[in-house]
Amino acid sequence: TPEDALVAATSLTAEMLGIEDKVGTLSPGYIADLLIVEGNPLTDLTCLTEPANIFAVYQSGKKVAERGRLIF
Repeated sequence: TPEDALVAATSLTAEMLGIEDKVGTLSPGYIADLLIVEGNPLTDLTCLTEPANIFAVYQSGKKVAERGRLIF
């Protein structure tokens, strides 16, 4: 399912790498990258494949991209 794919790409991967205490979930004190998209990836993963659907990208709490453009 789309949800299973997202878990595999985030928390499950962190667990397999032995770094689940630092990454893999959006939790206080964790290192996190966040992707804000138009659409619901839990029901339709293709919303992640279209650049026009990507509203913003945050890395370690700092916005690094918006609507397909990197922010320097």
